Amino acid sequence: MKKKLTRIEAIVLDYIVRNVNDEPEVQFHVFQAKEIYDWIVKFNESVELYEVRDVLARIRDKLSIDIQEESPPDHEYIYVVRLHLDNISKYRELLLSMQLGFIEDDAFIDFNDFTCEIKLNGNVIIATPQADGENYKVFKYLFENPNKKFTSLELKNSLGLTEPKPLHKIVENLNFKGELKKRFFQVTKDTIIFQNRTIPKDS
Repeated sequence: MKKKLTRIEAIVLDYIVRNVNDEPEVQFHVFQAKEIYDWIVKFNESVELYEVRDVLARIRDKLSIDIQEESPPDHEYIYVVRLHLDNISKYRELLLSMQLGFIEDDAFIDFNDFTCEIKLNGNVIIATPQADGENYKVFKYLFENPNKKFTSLELKNSLGLTEPKPLHKIVENLNFKGELKKRFFQVTKDTIIFQNRTIPKDS
């Protein structure tokens, strides 16, 4: 990355990354200017529709992303974005490093007990704690019991911890910092609440 992204640029990059999956290796995606504009204003950013073009141009220059502008007859501007699979994870890590101050209201945390991956909205990896380590045990317990208050003593007794770390330290070890921490955790010296919406199970 040549320069740090602005908040609006990060919001747009986040939208692009959300609309890709992990295959094939090289992906082409078409975005309308209006859909990107609608995404930006969700986060109370003041922007005009015509400015979307400039935002995408800055992202293209800063991250060297292949973004082509097209203007079909009688249609609004559309943008063809070419992404390489190897770079998608880097963009997700970049957004995470910015502490995602633009987390939307329906954001959620997912946890895969097999891979130990903690993800935001199912695609941005936040942390991968060591299996059966203290951070892993505490997070798994909180994940399985969301929106409930627990004391340090309750966690110690329930999980069989001998000398547990301070609660705020565990949260930080899991890379929940800044806005990410405020959105998903309420932590004091002796209590903790993991705030997460219920994720429907596949039938």
